[in-house]
This record gives sequence, C-alpha cells and structure tokens, in this order.
Amino acid sequence: MFQFTIIFIILFMEETDMIIKIDELIRLDEFKNIRLISGSKGLWRQVDSIGWLDYEFVKYQSNRQYYSKFNKGQLVMTSFLYAKDNAFLTRDAIRHLIDRDVSGLIVNNVFRIDIPETVLRYADAKEFPIFVTEDPSADLCSLTIKLHDYIKDIERAEFGDKEIGALLNTPIPREEVKTSAMRMNPSFLPQITAIYCHKESFLSDEEYVKQVTKYQKSEIYDRHNSLYRYQNGFMYIISSEDLESGFGNNYINQAIDSIVGDPSEYSIGIGEKHYDIRELDHAMQEAIYASIINRKKEDIFTAYHDLGSYQAILPLAEDPAMVSYAERLLEPVIEYDASYNTMLLNTLLDYVLLEGDLHRLATDMNQHENTLRYRFNQIGKITGLNPIRSGDYEKLALAAKILICKNNM
Repeated sequence: MFQFTIIFIILFMEETDMIIKIDELIRLDEFKNIRLISGSKGLWRQVDSIGWLDYEFVKYQSNRQYYSKFNKGQLVMTSFLYAKDNAFLTRDAIRHLIDRDVSGLIVNNVFRIDIPETVLRYADAKEFPIFVTEDPSADLCSLTIKLHDYIKDIERAEFGDKEIGALLNTPIPREEVKTSAMRMNPSFLPQITAIYCHKESFLSDEEYVKQVTKYQKSEIYDRHNSLYRYQNGFMYIISSEDLESGFGNNYINQAIDSIVGDPSEYSIGIGEKHYDIRELDHAMQEAIYASIINRKKEDIFTAYHDLGSYQAILPLAEDPAMVSYAERLLEPVIEYDASYNTMLLNTLLDYVLLEGDLHRLATDMNQHENTLRYRFNQIGKITGLNPIRSGDYEKLALAAKILICKNNM
C-alpha cells in the first residue's frame, strides 16, 4: 500500500489586470505537438500562472493526507507517473483540479496512459481543457519556462503601457519622473533617449512577444536599456553615460532591425538626447511626435530635431483654435475635391511635406511642373491663397501641417 503526495511547482505572476486565455496560448509554436482531448469549450479560461502536478510513492501511513495548493487561473502540467499502472487513478486528480477551478491540464503522456472516457466526459461537461502530448522529445519543463516567460512578457507589456501612459498624460514633478524611470528599469543610466516604432496594422500579443524575444537575443540587448509596448507599438528607451559617443544612425538602424525587422510596417520616430533621466517623458513624447510625421514620409525613421515647425504644431494640433484655422482655409479645397473628383488637397499636403520643393514634388508624383502649377492656381481661386507665392504658402502650410498632425495623431 502506498500514499500519494502532490509535488507542486508554481510560477506566480504579479497581480495585474491582464487577461491571457488558453485559446491565446495554444497558438504558440510550442503547442504544435500538443493536442486537445477534452474540454474544447473551456478555452476561454484565463491563465495567470503555471503549476506542476506529480506523485511520488511513499510508505503507507494510516493518516493519509492530500495536500494541494492548486488555484484558479493555473495551467497545470503532469506526467501522471503514479497512474502508469492504473489509469483510473487520474480521476481523483482531475476532479480535484476542476474543483479548485484550475484553468486546464497538460499531460506529458510518456507512459501511454488512457485516461478513462468517463473522466474525459466529466471534463467536457465542466469545460475543463485537457491537453496531451505523446512526443518522446516533448520537454514540459522547457514549455513551463516558455509559458511563464510569455505571461511575464504580456504582464510587462501592460505595465509599460500604463507606466508610459501615466508619464505622458499626467503632469508630474521631475523627481517623480525619475522614480517612474527606476520602476521601469533600475539599471537606467543618467542620459536618456527613446525610439518609438508605431505599427500601422494591429500589433498582437504573439507578435509583441516574438519581437521582444528577438530583441533579447540581439547584439544591441543591454540591461541599461528597456523595450516596452506602448499603445500599438514599441517604445525602446536607451540610457547611457555618454549618448554622444554611441547613439548615431548606425546604432538606430541596428536597433530598428533588432526590434521590428521590416520597418515598412512601422512609423518610427527618434527622440532628442536628454542628459537628465528626469526628462524621460520628454524623450518618449518626442519620439512619438517624430513617428507621427514619419507616417507621411518614405524615410525609415524621422528624428525629432528634424521636425522644424512641427515641433510647435504637434502638441497643439487638436486645439480648437488650430483646428478652426485649418478648416477655414482647407475646407473649401476639400469640398472642391469631393465635387470634381480632383486631388488638390493631397497635392498641397505633399507639397508642404516636401517643404515647398516643386521640382521634387513633380518627380515624386510623376507630374509635369506646369500641371502642379495649374492645381495650385485652382487652390488660389478657391481660397484666395496660392501656394506658389511665399506669403500665401506660409498660411497654407500652417493649415496643412495642422491637418497632417491632427489626422495622424
């Protein structure tokens, strides 16, 4: 006679508002050789920690005790070693896990145990997912670590989104900025800058984790820097004792390649170099502003120090007075385009983005310069302002830049 004791290893997550469902986890590559055998309606269950269940044979004692600390939200793994000679012994464990509201079970079935059909039907009725792998090369220890890392990465993404959002949207004293920076990374050095990569399409959790893993294995990975998800993109914070010596275009291009791979799917902005970590919020906001303008350009990235008058316009682009000014000048052009199927507004916006360079505009649009002059004359007739004339250009350029910023915020 023997007593069974549960051996458990539980990897806990910090308390967070994140929601990770089993349905999301099973899309990971690590699940490709793991199949669902019961509880398909329970993939909605949330996972916040990983646990291990196993049994060891010990001598029989009259006061047998059953000890378990399995809890709601755990995804549990086991080999069912103790049940290799009697599959019905799996019943009590599975029922116990269901009673504890555990999220699901993964069985490394190296002993080819046939879990009784009655147990599987019970798990189905309780919407309790049971997965099985019979792959001899399966390594559930590695899977445990990878799932734990995945959950931690998503947790970190949510933390970064909240921490950065608070820094950028809440006026706080400089010392509190430093405190927030130290929460984000206690190894930050005094000088700071930021790169923001905004994805134009949806950035999924799976892609975020994949790119973070790629970055962590890259040559630029450094404990003094941090990569966070912010909104629909990556905020890469670089710290240094001397930014002047190492932060140039070569490093920026290498960082972009390590973080996002294909930059064509991203709008990328570079913040200014700041020599006081208490200006971290400025560096991140500058990177975001630069990424907004980069969205309208063909360059791989746009630096904040190259924005010119956009530096003054971006923070106020949604101010009622600014919006009113842009609408007053450009609304007649928008209405004309809609009525006559023309592209006067787009031509004007591109002209302004090229800083009034008619020759470059003709080359980029594959149009004769006289064709463009004709369009600008039409704008002059509609608004009373001709972009070719320097005084008129300044007024129209301000309105166009307000519209560009507002439409891309």
